[in-house]
Amino acid sequence: MISYKKAETAEELQGALQVRQLVFTKEQGIEAAADLDIHDAYATHFIALKGKKIIGTARVYLEGGNAHIGRLVVLKDERKQGVGTKLMEMAIDYANKKGAKSAISSCQVRKYQFYKELGYEKAGNEYSQVGIPHQKMKRKLGDK
Repeated sequence: MISYKKAETAEELQGALQVRQLVFTKEQGIEAAADLDIHDAYATHFIALKGKKIIGTARVYLEGGNAHIGRLVVLKDERKQGVGTKLMEMAIDYANKKGAKSAISSCQVRKYQFYKELGYEKAGNEYSQVGIPHQKMKRKLGDK
């Protein structure tokens, strides 16, 4: 059974960062330094757990009235079970409760449809980030 929660301990945060490293660095070949940034220190991190094992994570931080939701990853063997959707829904709900006016995400172009199904729309042109095509996405918040 999969459970979901906000990362509340240093161990949970470290586990979330390790899952990101497995997906971004080992699976996708992105340098670790390109994943970790200053936002990790003050962002709210959500985690998906199978038993005690963290299998997915997403983060959200507030800036200028907007919620920046990203660094969404799910371990390869745990995909296609709704884990990413649930993590995004938790982050969006959190952002709504914090009074954010919109949610902004930078998604890999191949994941565009996933974000569209969550109510996001394109915001700007496609661009390259760490050698991977990305698309800035935006979603209004506050109206359910």
